[in-house]
Amino acid sequence: MEIQLNVSDRLTLVSILPTTGKLQELVEVLDIVKLVKFSEEEKRLIGYREEDGKISWDPSKEVVKKFEFTFEHIKVIKDAINKLDEEGKVNLSTLGTCLKFSKL
Repeated sequence: MEIQLNVSDRLTLVSILPTTGKLQELVEVLDIVKLVKFSEEEKRLIGYREEDGKISWDPSKEVVKKFEFTFEHIKVIKDAINKLDEEGKVNLSTLGTCLKFSKL
């Protein structure tokens, strides 16, 4: 399934994915991270910076990019979002990305 993600979506997605779980689930997590990670060229183009544990970029150079997710990827992402929701841990910075995937 093809989904368009902006810089914030990509960063949010990586941050909400599980870091522990069943072997197959974590294989899917690694696939998702590899899929949406920023290349060095993309980082340069958007002015990507990491300072004091925070990531920033130049919003005027925002890039929306299309990604092809498998059914398994979507399931892992939706499960992660559902867990955040059940725990009351969705916040304003993750809301847009969560809504984008929860509607699939």
